[in-house]
Amino acid sequence: MIIQKGFDALEKALQFYPIIRNKQCGQCNGSCTQISKANYHIFIELDIRASLHSAAMHCKLKNLPTMLKLTKQYRLAGVIAGYPGHFVAYCKRFSGKWEQYNNLNTKVKSCTTNETVTPIAAIYTIYEDD
Repeated sequence: MIIQKGFDALEKALQFYPIIRNKQCGQCNGSCTQISKANYHIFIELDIRASLHSAAMHCKLKNLPTMLKLTKQYRLAGVIAGYPGHFVAYCKRFSGKWEQYNNLNTKVKSCTTNETVTPIAAIYTIYEDD
């Protein structure tokens, strides 16, 4: 879905349903129900490729959804971008401004939503409107 529609389709691709499993207890041999559900943070792997040997998808920071409405509402907090042999972290501040953290630079760099990245992962955190 994301390969055809881009990262705008991320929310639809992530429609999260709690995962319910029945499993056997290793201590008492009884049966229990385990429910997995989204919590305060969501880490999403974004190394999306059409095939194993094709290049990873690129996008501008502004093309990543800033909010996800799943079972709760989540806001984009950061992106990890991958480059050959190197990773760069992008942090989205509450003000909406982006910062680039790159260990090859001595200082944190401000950047715009027009920055082109190869996203490897995104971190969303629960959004509570006060």
